[in-house]
Amino acid sequence: MESMKPLALSTKVVCKIGKAKGVHVPAQMEFFGEDEVITVIPSIHLPSTDSSLICIGGEWGPFRPNFPVEVPLWLALALQKKKCCRMEIPAWMHVQNLEDVLAEEQAHEAIFQPLPFHYVEVAHLLLRHAKEAFEEGNDVLYQTANLVKDIRMERFEKIDKGLQALEGPITVKLNNVSAMECNMIRHFFQGSLNQFYKLAQTEEPVDMGLLGTASSQQTQQENRPPPRQLRRTQR
Repeated sequence: MESMKPLALSTKVVCKIGKAKGVHVPAQMEFFGEDEVITVIPSIHLPSTDSSLICIGGEWGPFRPNFPVEVPLWLALALQKKKCCRMEIPAWMHVQNLEDVLAEEQAHEAIFQPLPFHYVEVAHLLLRHAKEAFEEGNDVLYQTANLVKDIRMERFEKIDKGLQALEGPITVKLNNVSAMECNMIRHFFQGSLNQFYKLAQTEEPVDMGLLGTASSQQTQQENRPPPRQLRRTQR
């Protein structure tokens, strides 16, 4: 769907990020975002004793038909693919809540509104794989996609303006910044710190041993008594 394409980064940005050391591409960020917890409505009953599912990351459940349960997004996607559950849209993704967040982002240039750490990745995955969860139909689906895109671009613009305003030694404090936003500026900060390190290495180091020897010799010369003047005897 055309309206959902803005949620993905452009090809130029993806290629640039992929080449940067220590910076993740959007597919990797989505993988990390799948650990976010969402609510699902199971349609199955697991045959285990307590109807729970034991995984490496923890125990999830119990899974009983029509009883909501919280699971990580990766598990919700796997169950939904097998038609074993129905995913619920998180409260922060409701249209009214997104509109409020966007209004607050536009009203405060230096403040980021609280959102889930992986809000971009979670929204992208739900809009792509949980279309049936938007009960109102495609209109709400498109509206949600556009609101998430507008919020993301508004926050990226704040970060860009903040980086341009940096000058000299300064302490930067960014509250409520998401994983995708941290990933976008990681390469900038890594490059800056590397440049500071290289500049520090180019300065000629002072040999403290030689400095101590020179200081000791100077002290000895200062403490040495003046030379004795000899008198010439007349005959």
